[in-house]
Amino acid sequence: MDEKEILEIFYSTKGGLDKINKALEKKLQKDQTRKISIFEKYFKTRILLNPKVLKMANFEIVPLEVIYMCAHPAISEVETLDLRKNMIGDLGLEAIAQSPQLK
Repeated sequence: MDEKEILEIFYSTKGGLDKINKALEKKLQKDQTRKISIFEKYFKTRILLNPKVLKMANFEIVPLEVIYMCAHPAISEVETLDLRKNMIGDLGLEAIAQSPQLK
């Protein structure tokens, strides 16, 4: 899934998380990738443990998941983000840098 496809999903769903989840899961099912709802549950559980520190090193996180995570309101309190040894690439790094949720 490339940046254009991801942006099309976000714009076509007008930012509603439930609609975004459904559209992403449909796309990911074709690509045989982890469902975004599973990633979201794991991510939100980690945030609940410590809203200031999110350590997710070496979890096979892909750019789409980083984009989703950086747009999610639950990440707004994070001060330390550890995504070492993942497959976030330039697209994921750009999502982190441009996230309105991260300070």
